[in-house]
Amino acid sequence: MAQQPTRFCSNCGNPLAAGQRFCANCGTTTDSDINKPTEQPPTNATGPGAVPMAPTTQVTSPGASTPPLAQDVASQLTPPPPPDAYIADPYNSPPQPPQGYQPPVLGSQPPPGNLSSQGYQASSGYQPSAGSFQAAPDFARPQRRRGSCLLTTVLLVIVLLSTGGYLAYRAFIAKKSSSQTQTSQNSNPGSNNNNTSNSTPASVSAKTVTFSKPLSFIYDDVQLSITDVKQAENFSDDANSGAQSGVLRIDLKEKNTYSDYSSYYPTQAFNLLSPDGTTVQPIAANQSDAMQGDVSRTDWVDFAITTNADVSALKLQVGKSTEEQITVPLKANADLSKYQPTVVSPNQQTQYAGTTWTITQAEASLSFQGKQADAGKMFVTVSFRIDNNSSADFIGLPSDYIRLQSGQTTVAPTNNNVPVSFPAQQTGQTATTTFVMPQGSTDFTVILRASNNRSVDTPATQQATIPFQIK
Repeated sequence: MAQQPTRFCSNCGNPLAAGQRFCANCGTTTDSDINKPTEQPPTNATGPGAVPMAPTTQVTSPGASTPPLAQDVASQLTPPPPPDAYIADPYNSPPQPPQGYQPPVLGSQPPPGNLSSQGYQASSGYQPSAGSFQAAPDFARPQRRRGSCLLTTVLLVIVLLSTGGYLAYRAFIAKKSSSQTQTSQNSNPGSNNNNTSNSTPASVSAKTVTFSKPLSFIYDDVQLSITDVKQAENFSDDANSGAQSGVLRIDLKEKNTYSDYSSYYPTQAFNLLSPDGTTVQPIAANQSDAMQGDVSRTDWVDFAITTNADVSALKLQVGKSTEEQITVPLKANADLSKYQPTVVSPNQQTQYAGTTWTITQAEASLSFQGKQADAGKMFVTVSFRIDNNSSADFIGLPSDYIRLQSGQTTVAPTNNNVPVSFPAQQTGQTATTTFVMPQGSTDFTVILRASNNRSVDTPATQQATIPFQIK
């Protein structure tokens, strides 16, 4: 059997075994026909328009014992150069290589282990001519989206203008509302002169009863003065009055004599009493908030009552059922003196534990520190001047030794600012104490109770009393 000659790799010259299709050293194919160019059938056309055949290059099969050189094979496999000019289709062509790109030539790679220090070197088999790649036309290039930026700017300006307009509108409405409220308040009860009625907005047919002398009293430490009474089918500034058969409005002035908030609320404090004993509650009031300390304001309170009611036969009841109430006849010169505070100056004194106690003033009232007295009760406030002319300090708790007596009732103070101690030789100190006593009491006695061991510095004392009257 004839022995086949030894073959060698056409690329690196490595010996090949029989039937081996790829070089084990560099991986080059060993099939002799793989790189053979496609043959075109010969044509006998010789006339005009005949297409000449491109010359074919036959690659000799490596059968000799000496391996062919790699550069000879590379020259045979070098593809024909591209056309001088190439314009890429901007829609269907794949991405084109950048300007000046040089594709590698098959077989131009050096064998493994012989790479130069500069790395891979492209074949110089051909150089693409300048201009072989042209830039895409303008219509194929991505355009800058200037329109979207302009639209965003326009929308932003619209939003800013809309926001500013809304805020200006709200400010205008608030200012207008405040102006209307101030006008309404300024137009409420105002004059004490006879035949001068309040400027409270009312219907044209309103009847007004004006009091030349306001009907004044104190409730919850608020000085209240009724200036006039109006009757009408309805009032324009009271939305609740339209559904009634008639409305009676009481105009009044209010002044909080206490330094803090009062518990006075008009709609809770008033009721209207008719001659037949019917009680009518308010339907509305101009002021609905609690009064701050030392504040004055005007107000009105509306009641649903027929327009033909006789005002002089009506009475205003002030206070809750659990409080000491005040009844005010709605007629001129009504006597309200029994509801006014009563103040006296007894100037009565006594000696107590080396000190001198003098009652400079006593007051009976129906309200104290913004609160109305409970039903059947009243507040009695006693003012003292204390002089300590002794050589010893006086020390004691006021709630332990101060009492007020009236008839069978003896009570400790509910409020006081009496000092705990009075230093020796100190004179002219003042203090007040307030007690809750039965309504109608007139005769009182301040009791300074005895003590056997009030303090180390204060010796045992005898009880002392100071009688006085409030009439």
